[in-house]
This record gives sequence, C-alpha cells and structure tokens, in this order.
Amino acid sequence: MENALITLDNLPVNTEVDAFFGELTKGGFSYLPRLQLCGSSTELAKTGLIPVNHYALVYSKESFDDLSKNVIIIPLRMRPKALDISNPDGPVSYYTPSKPEFRSIFERSSVKGSGCMAGPEFLVWVPDKKRFATFFFSAPTSRPEAPNMLARLGLACQMDHRIAKSKKTGNVWPIPVIKPYSSPVEPLPSENDVIQEVTKFVNEKDSDMTAVEESSETRER
Repeated sequence: MENALITLDNLPVNTEVDAFFGELTKGGFSYLPRLQLCGSSTELAKTGLIPVNHYALVYSKESFDDLSKNVIIIPLRMRPKALDISNPDGPVSYYTPSKPEFRSIFERSSVKGSGCMAGPEFLVWVPDKKRFATFFFSAPTSRPEAPNMLARLGLACQMDHRIAKSKKTGNVWPIPVIKPYSSPVEPLPSENDVIQEVTKFVNEKDSDMTAVEESSETRER
C-alpha cells in the first residue's frame, strides 16, 4: 500500500460535499439512468465489467452501478415505449401508440436484428442508490412479467430473474421476475420529487434522442 505524503485524516471535511461528489461525477443529468438485467450478450457482461445475470444501474456506456442478482425497487408509473436504435442519426423513441411511427417500430420489434424494441417502460425508485430510473420490458419474453410490476405501483417489489432457453438454438438468457417485498424500504423520495419525475415521465415527447443505447440482448429476445 502506498503511504500518504501528507496526512489528511484529522483535517476538516464537508460531508455534504463528499456525499454529492458521486452525483456530480455520474453525468447525464438530462436523462434518468436505466435499470438493466445483464445477460451474457450485453456489453457489460461481455467485457467482464459485471457478472452475468446481475442488474445494473446504467448512467452511460462508461458509468454504471452493479446491483447484484436482485434489486429492491418501487415502481411509480408505466408508459408504452417504442425504440428504434437503427436510425443513423441516433436512437429515437415514441410513447404514443396511435402514431404510425410507434406502430412501425412495434411491428419491426419482432424481427431479430432490426434494432427495434417495444413494450411497457416503468419509472422506478431504487432506494439503495437513492435514484429514480427506468426499466424497459422491451423483449418479447420479458413483457409477460410487466403486469406483475404494474400491479405493484407505489409498492415495494424485488426484481429477481429466471433463465429462459431457446428450444431451437439452445441459447439461454435471463428474464426479470417481479416479487412482492414486504420489509421496510428506506430512503423514500420526497413527494415533490415524485411529482416532478412522474410529470416528466408521462409527458415525455415522442422522437426523443435516447442517451443510453439499449443492450443487444433486448434486440435478440
């Protein structure tokens, strides 16, 4: 271990500044981080940055938190989402199912390699990280689990996973599993913060450039 050249242990500290340093260094304040279940085909798992089948709170391609194999959340609101990451000008997303662009992406989302994804997206609170985040049920095999999260709006739940296997190829991948969670959850966001985030979430404009690209796993499943 390297010895300090100057001893700082007994010097004054500002705990508020120290606590906020992590917030400052996350970056990307315009977008909420994305909660992701990392299968073997995700970039984080392929590069060895996170164990397979762990949840990650993704702030950018370079910044994330490993949340382990399960995570406690409180879902707050749901919206439909269609995402196209094949656009040469950058990913675009739509939240209005009646729009032709949404329907087009939804129909193409069943085609492997199309770069299109669609499904319910949730605004969630992650108590362990004191963060709002989004979780996108974009894969066909994960969408059936979305009603279980919808039923827990405002209530704590544990996100776990199970393993799915393709009968045709033998490939395996994790699918989120939502379970009720009855133990006390802290900390909780303030009412004002919840109102602010929910308002932004439900009123998001269509064709918004998406800051953090979705994983290849969601495109394949």
